Amino acid sequence: MQISHVFGPPQGEFVLPASIPLSPGDRVLISVPDGAPLNAALVSYGLGTLLLLVGAAAGSLIAPEGGGDLHAVAGGAAGLALAWTLNRVLTRSRNWRSHLRLELAPDASCMQSPQASR
Repeated sequence: MQISHVFGPPQGEFVLPASIPLSPGDRVLISVPDGAPLNAALVSYGLGTLLLLVGAAAGSLIAPEGGGDLHAVAGGAAGLALAWTLNRVLTRSRNWRSHLRLELAPDASCMQSPQASR
């Protein structure tokens, strides 16, 4: 079992909006906007890491003398819970998803020479 299969196996098929007429068996080129994978990774992993550290630091700061570890763990858990909630909200946001869209193009369009496209 892979770590990526924790919430279920990946689906072999997925739906993409098509602005061109396609039929089953057509070859297509799927394009991803520049920076979209990096932005998605930074928000997914970076937000969780940042809020974990901030929560743990805040928890240890408000702890009374000698009881900092338990408060740091509770603060870190609260930070992770907040990061999980924010990631769930972002993935449902229409504005956020518009930056991560995939686009389809006929496969023949990527076979043109650079001079032909000028």
